[in-house]
Amino acid sequence: MLNAHGTEINFTAATALMDKELREEIQCRLGPCSDEDFFFAYAAAHYETFGEVFEFAKKFPVVQKS
Repeated sequence: MLNAHGTEINFTAATALMDKELREEIQCRLGPCSDEDFFFAYAAAHYETFGEVFEFAKKFPVVQKS
């Protein structure tokens, strides 16, 4: 999928880095929805909660490989 900057991201990898409590809150609020809708709702909530852009929502996300 693409983030708001048109950068291709791996949704599975993005969800692995999401804050667990915030992710669950978004899941409960939105219910079944597309990956894109969920991602953008999470990114907005992440910014509102933590005051920073979620890594995968950035133009050039930096993800460490394990």
